[in-house]
Amino acid sequence: MLAGLILSVFLIKDTTPFVHAENITSNIPVLKNLWKQTTWKHQNIGPVTLNGLVNNLNDGVMWGLMPLLLLQRGFSIVQTGMVAGIYPVVWGLAQLFTGKMGDNFCKKQLITMGMLLQAFAIVLLVLSHSLLLSIISSVLLGLGTALVYPNFLSVVAENSHPTQRAGTLSIFRFWRDSGYVIGALLSGLLADHFGISISLVAVAALTAAAGIYANARMCCTKKLFWHTHACYPAA
Repeated sequence: MLAGLILSVFLIKDTTPFVHAENITSNIPVLKNLWKQTTWKHQNIGPVTLNGLVNNLNDGVMWGLMPLLLLQRGFSIVQTGMVAGIYPVVWGLAQLFTGKMGDNFCKKQLITMGMLLQAFAIVLLVLSHSLLLSIISSVLLGLGTALVYPNFLSVVAENSHPTQRAGTLSIFRFWRDSGYVIGALLSGLLADHFGISISLVAVAALTAAAGIYANARMCCTKKLFWHTHACYPAA
């Protein structure tokens, strides 16, 4: 906290002048109802908000249920910690590259691929009973999360008017981080009633559905692999 305070006071520059400068040239429309547009109505921001929530939901579920699943299968504490730890390491390092990919390729396709990759990794974890396959599933889960996480924020930022960007990001992060709470509650309820494996498969299906929804609804100006419709101004 002290380091953050010192950096903020002495090194971090206020961005208000940059906002004023961008406001002069920006052609992004001002949104009439920021809450509704961010939560669901905006063609790009709405699906990203939903996918952000689902991404953090499956993250919360995985942190709660992955160790229990591995321990049930006879993995040691060390092996369980290794599989669980590989996921955030891959995610954190890969973001350095997947964030840059978002500058050059269609972000909705990166988000769709990331969510589908996460879903596949979760199902692979459920089906795998060996340490190697469990590690592979953890690596894939980290890569899938890395594909979506930095591009969530950049999509929200680039689709927001400069004067509304802070508000849009705050609403997005409210829903995104609510996913942790929902995921924790959901993991307990599903695991109690259906068991860990079925709970994880259900979360994988929800993750895949969110990614497919993003691909169906979002637009983009660049192409990666498949055809995509171009953006139009949001009302």
